[in-house]
Amino acid sequence: MNHLCSKNIHLVVRLKDKRMHIVKDAEGLFSRQVPAKTWREDKSSTTHLDISAWDEEQFNSWDGMKKPLRVVKIVESRYGYAIVGGKRQEAIERHEILVATTLSKNEAPPELIREIIHRRWEIENTGYHELKGNWNMGHCFIHQEVAFQVSFCGFMFFGGQSFLAFPVTETGAAMLTVVLAPER
Repeated sequence: MNHLCSKNIHLVVRLKDKRMHIVKDAEGLFSRQVPAKTWREDKSSTTHLDISAWDEEQFNSWDGMKKPLRVVKIVESRYGYAIVGGKRQEAIERHEILVATTLSKNEAPPELIREIIHRRWEIENTGYHELKGNWNMGHCFIHQEVAFQVSFCGFMFFGGQSFLAFPVTETGAAMLTVVLAPER
């Protein structure tokens, strides 16, 4: 991650390990605060999401990370209905997401961070499932900088090859998009 930051590439990382110092620090801080932002998204006439976001910068407690990070906590409460025992009942589903990023509050509001992390799920649910299920590729745990660079270059190479395999036509083209956001 330090290597990517040194190349002015922004990071948006889902924090899952509750044992990490940055997670403990953020959760401790956010437990004493009201959300920085709340909003509602209507999904249908009977379903809506209430979303709360806590948002703080300058976390230095990620072991080994040289650059301070911003942490955003997002809590989504989905209100709808479920059929239980043959009867329709109101149902509430709550989901918490903790994200670390190098993007500042000015560069990306909590709504954008939430959208980025949801897009990450789409990539996992489609792309990685395709690689594991149809191409027999196992999960790869990479922790060394050089190994990450080799893997990234390999994915870029195969992505470029897919463009050669599927030429652009007047009606459209197969497209692989890799977005790297350089620091402004």
